[in-house]
Amino acid sequence: MTDGTKQPGKNEVTMGRDGIMRMYYRGKQTAEGIVKLSEQSDEFAEQLREQGEPVMILVDVGELGAFGEPEVQAWRRLMATRDFKRMAIVHMNPTLRVVLHFMVKMANRQDRIEVFEDESRAIEWLRETD
Repeated sequence: MTDGTKQPGKNEVTMGRDGIMRMYYRGKQTAEGIVKLSEQSDEFAEQLREQGEPVMILVDVGELGAFGEPEVQAWRRLMATRDFKRMAIVHMNPTLRVVLHFMVKMANRQDRIEVFEDESRAIEWLRETD
């Protein structure tokens, strides 16, 4: 994928007052940037676990830029090693759906990850109890 920029992305992770961790992938991706974001998300996840709360993640890829094979591999490792109850991904284009399908299947996480067009529906799904 390409967005024409040379600058690395400005990824961000935040914790909402609702207890949902939000991860934003913005701009051109690097494997190092993905690893850094995952380390930051680990800190929030640990805080949730210490409070006895489930780890729910909303991933926004609406501003995702260019990425290549090293970044796909970094996401694959991230997907396979994260401890979370549910992950909702929003604003995904058709190309990303193909990549995500591969990573989810390889990580055996089909029951924990869903893709949504609408952020409000994604949040509803994250809040549903089993």
